[in-house]
Amino acid sequence: MVGVSGVERYGSSALLRSVAVDPQQRCRGHATLLVARALEHARDGGAEETYLLTETAEGFFRRFGFAPIPRALAPSSIQSAREFVEQCPETAVLMRRLEADAALPKVYLAASIRGGRGEAALYQKIIDSLRPHARILTEHLADPELDERGESANEDEWIFGRDLEWLREADALIAEVTVPSLGVGYELARAEDLGLPILCLFRQQNERALSAMVRGNPALLVADYRKPDQAIEAALRFVDRVRRSKGRPSKEA
Repeated sequence: MVGVSGVERYGSSALLRSVAVDPQQRCRGHATLLVARALEHARDGGAEETYLLTETAEGFFRRFGFAPIPRALAPSSIQSAREFVEQCPETAVLMRRLEADAALPKVYLAASIRGGRGEAALYQKIIDSLRPHARILTEHLADPELDERGESANEDEWIFGRDLEWLREADALIAEVTVPSLGVGYELARAEDLGLPILCLFRQQNERALSAMVRGNPALLVADYRKPDQAIEAALRFVDRVRRSKGRPSKEA
């Protein structure tokens, strides 16, 4: 057995629980698949909202549209659940996913990791600004624990497979392309092959010029900026167009 997950139904609410993967099978995407199937089961059963309690995986569950809320806001049926009352400590974070929020567009945010640690604060600002309007699949970009070695705890082959899975799941790609990155260039090419709407954010500084293979590509929307707020504004406009239309946004920045 690779792993387990479960869903308990309480009227129009559901409680996601017992997500666990065999330690020897971790970092292979199994947890993502288990959670996705459990949420699909809850939704098909009529759940309008799903709750969970976690002590260590808040960032992981955010990718599925969960957001932390005060415990007092949970319906009485969830608060009386055994996991809520007996099995999880009071320090565990209560998270909720509304099915209406789950319909938000999924955005793959691409940016240099191994060469872009100095940009982590910018990545976090972009993620925080987009969260109410989109589901960010790659929130780990801003993880302060990452260094120039990237995700050194994971094998390169596993990272490659996971990121391709996220690209296929995404509705659009936003790439911060100021710091040159072979990985981001590859992600842009794969996203274009998948037909995704793509926005490239480039910070104008000194005499650095963006590659002609990016700026000259008619399939890519490029937004130049000098201040973080300008990048965020461009990203928000782009996401709004993605949400409103299933087609590719026009190339007007």
